[in-house]
Amino acid sequence: MDSFEFLAVMKRTPFVLALLVAILFPAAPGHAQQAVELDLAGALSRARDANFAILMERENVESLRQSARRARAELLPQVTASAAQSRAMQPNVGGFTEDLPGIPPRRFTNRFDALLRARLSTLDATRLADYRVARYDQELAAFDLESTVQDILEAIADAFFSHVRNLARLDVIEANIERDRALLELSENQFDAGVATPIDVTRAEVQLSQNELALLQQETVVFESEMRIKRILNIDLGAELRVIPPPLSEAALDSARVLGLQTVLRKNAEYQRANRTLERNQYARRATSWERLPNLELTGEWGYAARNLTGDMREQWRIQAGVSVPIFEGFRIQANQLQADAAIRRQEFAVASLETELDADLRLARQDLRSRFSQINIARKQLELSERELELARTRFEEGVADNRDVVSAQANLAAAEDGVVEAEYFYNRARLRLARISGDVSRVAANN
Repeated sequence: MDSFEFLAVMKRTPFVLALLVAILFPAAPGHAQQAVELDLAGALSRARDANFAILMERENVESLRQSARRARAELLPQVTASAAQSRAMQPNVGGFTEDLPGIPPRRFTNRFDALLRARLSTLDATRLADYRVARYDQELAAFDLESTVQDILEAIADAFFSHVRNLARLDVIEANIERDRALLELSENQFDAGVATPIDVTRAEVQLSQNELALLQQETVVFESEMRIKRILNIDLGAELRVIPPPLSEAALDSARVLGLQTVLRKNAEYQRANRTLERNQYARRATSWERLPNLELTGEWGYAARNLTGDMREQWRIQAGVSVPIFEGFRIQANQLQADAAIRRQEFAVASLETELDADLRLARQDLRSRFSQINIARKQLELSERELELARTRFEEGVADNRDVVSAQANLAAAEDGVVEAEYFYNRARLRLARISGDVSRVAANN
């Protein structure tokens, strides 16, 4: 095949041509997907416009808002326009004129009507109550939205802290591997010098292999926690994610001391929703008594009538006022009142229970926060001691006074101490998160207070 035939084949094969272009002209580095850099505050702010659960709950609030508008429409005048052409046949049957001469046995009529009809309920307590209840439902949905937002923010912060911990653990394991390799090299040198035995070299190799296995396992854990953050924040799963660990601060301790129960009750969406539900039930109870009130409705028509659309139009109108009063409804109103009373009592118990629960949670969160911060200092002290222990054990091994068992043990203790610091900081952040959730504003955890 000569060059001309080759080009002809390429022109007839778009896929091959596209592949050739991709090989000859690769994408520029600037078109590569950029890494996503995320700190805790950025993660929490991103959730409100990216998380699917929050977006769905917003639509539920909008749906209930329109339901309230629909209930309000029943209180406003209803005006309609209509035009109709009718033709009817009416036979004369059963009347005393049925057999008289000159009276046709049947007659046809044509009629065209063009009307404006209006209806207004000037006194209808039931429809007014339905509108007010719909407004309450809209407000409750707004509290549900805020509660959902806080739950999602708590999940995001928890995922963020977990990913930071997993990355820190990965760094700990990598540091362990570096120490294991240094120990293996030292053991081999000591063996060559006739100071160490083969068991010292083998012991160092075993320790290194164990930590290399732990590294592979931890990399999977890090990948899993990264996927969790990407899913909950709707981040492209293929994008590189870089998280910025939050700094540790004692400000949360000071904030916990001044955080009072009344502040929590005022900001907590669940408690506010429970109180609003109680108000809704109390209003619904009052509305049951309104069912005994009379209903007054005004209706009216105005327009023109003729034989047909092109006929002689004549004005027509009608006004009507109607009143209806319930006399006996089979004790339905009394049953509604008793049911409303039970709903009020049940909600009063729910409000009291939630207030007690929040009080207990606040006290426990304060205690847990103080304890977790103290544990960080203890873990750091243990880390210092473990570093000193490793230094002494390594010196003894280098001088040939002892084998490397003490070094291996000291390195394991140091690894546990480093992991203990990571865990202490993680649980301190979790305690901060729990306190922020109880206070009703999870975003406080990103401000270190």
